[in-house]
Amino acid sequence: MIRHDRNVGNLTKNIEDYQSQFHLAASAPVGQERMRAAIPMRKAANESEKLLDALIGQIDSRIQTVKAGTLEHATQMQVVVVAVGLVVVVLGIFFAVLLALSIVRLFTTAEQDDQSGKRGIRRGRSFFNARR
Repeated sequence: MIRHDRNVGNLTKNIEDYQSQFHLAASAPVGQERMRAAIPMRKAANESEKLLDALIGQIDSRIQTVKAGTLEHATQMQVVVVAVGLVVVVLGIFFAVLLALSIVRLFTTAEQDDQSGKRGIRRGRSFFNARR
């Protein structure tokens, strides 16, 4: 985790200083006094801007770190999903071939039984007698 509590606290303090300097400059009469009152206000604004830039830099680095971790995790998950998909496809092909072979064997056995039954009928035996 990024520790930005100190920066946020300093930023809050600088913003409060800026607001008080702004109120002083706004309440000063127009002319030299207002210009002199605006100098500390500009300094407070400059400090606040530097702290905001540092805070934004920390946030950006944290975003980049999380982004890199997320992309790495997504890549790993992509590899796992592709591997599981390939296993499923290979198993599907295997079972399709196994089913086709079983069906071919079933029809081949039925055809052989049918042919032997026909021979049995020609010889005067029934299909059931030929099997005994």
